[in-house]
Amino acid sequence: MAKYSLEFKMKIVSEYLSGTIGMKALTKKYKIKSSQELRTWVNAYKTLGIKGLMRSRKNKTYSVNFKLKAITLYEASEKSYQDVANELGLNNPSLIPRWRQEYH
Repeated sequence: MAKYSLEFKMKIVSEYLSGTIGMKALTKKYKIKSSQELRTWVNAYKTLGIKGLMRSRKNKTYSVNFKLKAITLYEASEKSYQDVANELGLNNPSLIPRWRQEYH
């Protein structure tokens, strides 16, 4: 996955939230890998603010209980991985399917 600076992400998210241009157009304009990546940035920003766009200097460790809570929330609802991540304050929704594989 390409690494983008905080400033770059903030610029793109702000432009999207201004409502003047859509995700697909922004993806093409700035040569971002996919509109899903941009969608993840927007959701992270809406949920966690600027902290959601920051890259961690080290991997955060989550307890088994937290992981199981995320898995249970996902499986017991019709929420997407992104929705569950937003609810739990995760800025990386792809952790949830990894945890499902690990614990199922």
